Amino acid sequence: TSVTGVQTCALPISAAMTKKRADTTASNVAGVGANEKASSDFSITPDQASLLIISGLLADNMMGAPLNRWINLLQVLADQGATIPNLDQLRIAATPTPERSLVLIQAANDLVPLMTKALNQADHHSGFLEKTGAKLGQLVRLREIGSGADGNELALRAFESALAIQDLKGAVRAAVRWAGPDLPSLKNWIGLAQSRQSLDQVVSTLVADRLAGALSIQ
Repeated sequence: TSVTGVQTCALPISAAMTKKRADTTASNVAGVGANEKASSDFSITPDQASLLIISGLLADNMMGAPLNRWINLLQVLADQGATIPNLDQLRIAATPTPERSLVLIQAANDLVPLMTKALNQADHHSGFLEKTGAKLGQLVRLREIGSGADGNELALRAFESALAIQDLKGAVRAAVRWAGPDLPSLKNWIGLAQSRQSLDQVVSTLVADRLAGALSIQ
């Protein structure tokens, strides 16, 4: 097994372990809202509860799973007076659940041949040599190299480079620079990828806030 393969497997395994630990406390956390009078006897504080909830939310988000139950538990804490930043934004970004980054990367690879074909598509009024050159470009995926590449050519090169290292952010940045011909499938992919990015950003901000709060208490 290659190192890359081990690293690829490690992420979902780690996420699953984190999620399992959070799951064991989820019902107890929900009990905070069910019986506020018992809060003084409760085994964990609201800050500790929020960290447990966040760990479950983060693990599920890494696996592309729905986040509704964790968001609802955070809402319980918020209703009791806890400050949960961007909770409404989190709920919106998580509905519906965006595709996982890896799934989006795989889907993006299927767009490359379409973008290549569109890039090399000859105009209907082009002459024989231009059309022949375009056909050859579609077959062997001719590329300008060095400083000669610009516009859609440069966008496509950057798109492929980002996909090669599974960089969703870089792929989106390159895709939005595509200036035509119009590709509905590419536009749809950009929308899906941006939804994933939005959710990941909100989750990241929330995790950072909860960790900062926990460290400040200590």
